[in-house]
Amino acid sequence: VNLSGFAVACVLIGNSEANRFTASARKDTLTGNAGADTFALNVLGDSLLTAFDVITDYSSIDRIDAPGAIAATLTTSSGNATSLSSSAIAAVLTSAAFPANSARAFTVTGQTGTFIALNNATAGFSSTTDAILHLSGYTIGVDNPVTII
Repeated sequence: VNLSGFAVACVLIGNSEANRFTASARKDTLTGNAGADTFALNVLGDSLLTAFDVITDYSSIDRIDAPGAIAATLTTSSGNATSLSSSAIAAVLTSAAFPANSARAFTVTGQTGTFIALNNATAGFSSTTDAILHLSGYTIGVDNPVTII
């Protein structure tokens, strides 16, 4: 199933096969329902901090298809942000910790799961240009990687 977001916030639910989800520029909720699913962003601006997408059932066989030159396999968190504010995230994802065209995982106090940040061509976190995805309930680790293609 190839599901795409629309002009409004969407709840996209796949089947047990390998689904492909393409998020919209609204706060989408994406659920793969088993299979090796791919969650895609056409542009980083489709999932900014003000309206980030939530993936409800990410598993280690799933992938995130990022735009541009971003590719990585993440197995650790870069740290914990004290809140879901731009300044708290920027304190964790500094220019040194979050290079241009990269991806990083982090956690947020009071939130379950792992957050993924995808950087544009400028090092350091910017809430107006860098994408955020919330992998709800997913704890990143060596046995639970996040694959960015």
